[in-house]
Amino acid sequence: MINYTMYHYLINAFKSQLNTPAGLGYHDMLLSKSGKECFEAFKLMLDLGVDVDKDNDGFSPLQFLSNDEYLFQKIDLLLQHKTDINHQDKDGDTPLHQFVEWYAHEYNELKNESTKEKHYSDVESILLLAGVKPKNIRQDSLIRLKQAIKQLIDHGADKKIKNKQQQTPYESALAKKVEDKELLELLKPSSVGRF
Repeated sequence: MINYTMYHYLINAFKSQLNTPAGLGYHDMLLSKSGKECFEAFKLMLDLGVDVDKDNDGFSPLQFLSNDEYLFQKIDLLLQHKTDINHQDKDGDTPLHQFVEWYAHEYNELKNESTKEKHYSDVESILLLAGVKPKNIRQDSLIRLKQAIKQLIDHGADKKIKNKQQQTPYESALAKKVEDKELLELLKPSSVGRF
């Protein structure tokens, strides 16, 4: 794993190539990876003037984000650096469409898990007998993604934009069988972005 010191060295060594992500691969290296060191290195790259909207194969950098504890800060940083919140990729998807897609995936996976019989390991069984409930990582992910969707809407993401499938983010959520009434209300093109 690369630490912040190594990122700092690499970023300074390749300053001339900062705006060629295909060469340096900073999207994969910093946006889609989790953790404090990646977040700090990404902040450093932005401070050095990386054009995060350049050469992204048609995607917004908002579509590369990892769903970790720095998700909200990454969104804020990108928006402070004037990333187009309504940029449409080759499929016509905006970052809001992408976050709804991620939410729908996690939502449906969690729904599928709840219908399956759970087999616990010995350790999990002992913890359950002791009254310790296992952390539900998917549920935590859904909470973060819903907050990120709200954050995008609060910053001006257009809920009325349709992708090439002629779907708004709301219609996309319905098509993917998301039944979260709170999220659906938030995504309705006529609703204001508040829970």
